Amino acid sequence: MMIIAKLKAQQGFTEAEKEIAAFILANPELLLDINVDELSLLVHTSAPSIVRFCKKLGFKGFAEFKIRMAIEIDSFIINDNNIEIDMPIKKGSSKEKIAKIFLNLHHQVLSNVYHHLDLENLERCAKLLYHADNISLRGFGPSLLSVSDFYYKVCKLGIACELSALAGFDSIQGKLKKGDGYCVIVSAYAVSADVRRVIFQCMDNQVKTMLITGNEHSPLLKIVDEKIIVESYAEDRTRKMGSFASRTALTYILDLLYALMFSLDYDENIKRIEENSQKTRRS
Repeated sequence: MMIIAKLKAQQGFTEAEKEIAAFILANPELLLDINVDELSLLVHTSAPSIVRFCKKLGFKGFAEFKIRMAIEIDSFIINDNNIEIDMPIKKGSSKEKIAKIFLNLHHQVLSNVYHHLDLENLERCAKLLYHADNISLRGFGPSLLSVSDFYYKVCKLGIACELSALAGFDSIQGKLKKGDGYCVIVSAYAVSADVRRVIFQCMDNQVKTMLITGNEHSPLLKIVDEKIIVESYAEDRTRKMGSFASRTALTYILDLLYALMFSLDYDENIKRIEENSQKTRRS
């Protein structure tokens, strides 16, 4: 989850921590130019309290917190304000404003995901999929659109791949052999009964699983074989306007995964693309 989202949520914050969060939200750029002692004077609390607050947010200390804040601030390109991913437009917004908001929304999402990429893990997962005998893909909700696009790309590499488009009508047994392939599950939240059903079905059939999700707190991450966590862009399901941010983030990760797979045998894959193109033209 982005730092600013955590500061706004104030989950588990004490009254003193709420004051620190409020000051940072009101003065994000000032934060980058001051040290912890100066901040302590401005928020009327001790420097050790600020350091403990930063650790509570998941950082080693104030210095690391500032670096992450700088990265987020760099991605805010509309009047230095973060775009609300659940409800990006306001009532009465002009068509010009809406066009600019969505341009910057996608930029904001991509910038944040990029700065938090675990490229070593992505490359390792790409190798596992590229050398797998077969791949089964499962996309849930809006993620299915991104997964479908990934499916067509992977097929061009000559990898045996299948996509189940309808949750509840798929059957992994018989499509994958034990230990030979991977079932790749893509879900923004990874908490639904359908996602659980697929993972447990894979486990029953001794099929390896790879879960790609924006929910770092999904309990299913503990039981899959491989995981790719996208810097949290799982929108609020109760009030969101649409899955713009999560769709962009997951599509970006799948595009990177495909590009890394492609690069493992670049020349051969170029030939495959050209051959497929010629076949398409002749048909």
